[in-house]
Amino acid sequence: MSNTFKFDLRLVDISFELYAIEEHFELAENEIEKLSKKEKEIAEKILTDEKIEFNSPDWYDVVNQSEQKIHTLIPRFFRNPFLVSLYSIYESGVTEIADKIREKKGIDLLLNDINGPFLDKAKKYYSSILDFNLSINESNWNKIKVLSEIRHAIAHTNGRIDLLRPNAQKKIRKYAEGEFKMNFDAGFLIAEKETSEKLKNAVVDSLKALVQRYKNWDSNHSV
Repeated sequence: MSNTFKFDLRLVDISFELYAIEEHFELAENEIEKLSKKEKEIAEKILTDEKIEFNSPDWYDVVNQSEQKIHTLIPRFFRNPFLVSLYSIYESGVTEIADKIREKKGIDLLLNDINGPFLDKAKKYYSSILDFNLSINESNWNKIKVLSEIRHAIAHTNGRIDLLRPNAQKKIRKYAEGEFKMNFDAGFLIAEKETSEKLKNAVVDSLKALVQRYKNWDSNHSV
């Protein structure tokens, strides 16, 4: 007698997105490293080929331009879009699972019928309306709240810290002084690699856990 393996296709799109975002992180960081190394080689070649004297004004011009690309431009244009996508995956995943529970319970009120910032209304909706745990890991939940603030700064001001409202600026700078390392070269918010990785892990772990809890619940409530 042969055993038949059945694929569990429930919420498979979320699983695929989590796989893709982890690959995205690795690809982005590898590209940052590769382009930074290339930029350094280009600057060294210019200094050598043009026989630019060390510590001369021209030397500083070449070095400063190279450093700006390596420490500001390259990481900003790879990490910031990654963080926006990361938050979008979390928000859409939470919304999709909420809708499936809502339909199965016969609830009319949608998550998006509730006013307020997404994370606040999502936690309220899951707890009060769906009677379902949105998050069981407080550490990951706090990281996702930090990600939400960073995503807002990137999406609405292109990461320009000085264009944020004073309270938002204060929050971001406080995060940067703690465990979420960021710098603000040229006035732009730029997350360090370790910060991007922490936030990525929080989203992936949280959504994987939520998906599994939903599957367990769905299996127990199937006719």
